[in-house]
Amino acid sequence: MISIDLIESTAEVLMDKAAIEIPQDYLDGLEATASVEDGDLSSFVLQAMLENYKAAKEDRRAMCGDTGCPRWYVKMGNEAQIEGGPVALEEALRRATATATNGVPLRPNRVHPLWRTDHDNNVGINAPEIEYGFEPSAPGQGDWIDLTTVHKGGLFGTDYRMLFPSDGIEGIKRFYLDSLVAFGKRGLACQPAIIGIGLGGSKDTCMVLGKRAACLRTVGDRNPDPRIAELEMEFKELGNSIGMGAMGFVGKSMVVDCHIEVGYCHTGGMQMSVHAFCLSSRRACARVHADGRVEHRTDPQWFTPFQRRETVEWPATATAAVHPMTKHMQIAASATETPPTGARAWARAAETRKGPASATPSRRRCLPRSISSVTEGWTSLPQASARPENPSLAAVGSLLKSRTH
Repeated sequence: MISIDLIESTAEVLMDKAAIEIPQDYLDGLEATASVEDGDLSSFVLQAMLENYKAAKEDRRAMCGDTGCPRWYVKMGNEAQIEGGPVALEEALRRATATATNGVPLRPNRVHPLWRTDHDNNVGINAPEIEYGFEPSAPGQGDWIDLTTVHKGGLFGTDYRMLFPSDGIEGIKRFYLDSLVAFGKRGLACQPAIIGIGLGGSKDTCMVLGKRAACLRTVGDRNPDPRIAELEMEFKELGNSIGMGAMGFVGKSMVVDCHIEVGYCHTGGMQMSVHAFCLSSRRACARVHADGRVEHRTDPQWFTPFQRRETVEWPATATAAVHPMTKHMQIAASATETPPTGARAWARAAETRKGPASATPSRRRCLPRSISSVTEGWTSLPQASARPENPSLAAVGSLLKSRTH
């Protein structure tokens, strides 16, 4: 049984850490970004940010005047038992949020959307948000709970668009760039930031995936699907080629990292959401065990193989899972064979899965291995027309620079 008092006290510590201490992975990423930034104002902003983070930690004060909207991500081991049950758990997290608002202190940002009622504690109707996940474990090793608090800005820096399969990677790139330009030119986000992209799912799932991709993965983390990992790297480079830097000034430090998460969607659509995390990347995590141990960390470790599973059941003996396409890629690489793309990839993956869930290539769409192969991966779509050759990253960057100056 996990003590509810221990959960609440740990949650209070996490609220303090998230508001004051910048995660090391983001700090490293920001310093790397600052080292290559050559825009005068962008360089000035980045150096000021780094000095501010240091001062905040030394003085134990919030690193930003706008402390965002605190939210919670809770993951439980399969054998977790909470003293008082889930109702007591949510009460503890709400109390910790209220206590920290007055104690850190945090700015009380939460108000009623119509009446503007403000309880001065960041607690109210559906506030703070609490999202849940669950994790399998070996017998006797699942009596734990992970608490992650994220203090994300609650106004802008988020966008959604319903794309279609025929839009392909080119359409994904276009919306990604449209979003970043709008974020920078209109002051809708604080750059540089971790950018999260959600692809697929229903609209609400797509938004959740994008926000979690931005908030719950660390700088340098890569999606286990090698082709999605390639896209993450290319999108980071693309985002830094549009002529914008810190806080939208001229520069090349828009994106510290880019993370992409996917969900299976309706065959006729390809939902997409784009989310910019705060320039402070405020998050803190801890695992609370039933025996009273508390292990603090800054990596939420949310996107495990179980969270990305495609199968109906999860093998009890599985301690790690390999994405079917990843497994296929590994087999192909070991045979020094060029991994197939498009319809061929799905056919091979379906053969690997050997189950009724495997659909025909015309019903299964996958992303091409790289941005340069936009059309190849979508040749199975009867409604897709011939596409012009993709512009290079440099050409795209030059085009957007001309628009932003």
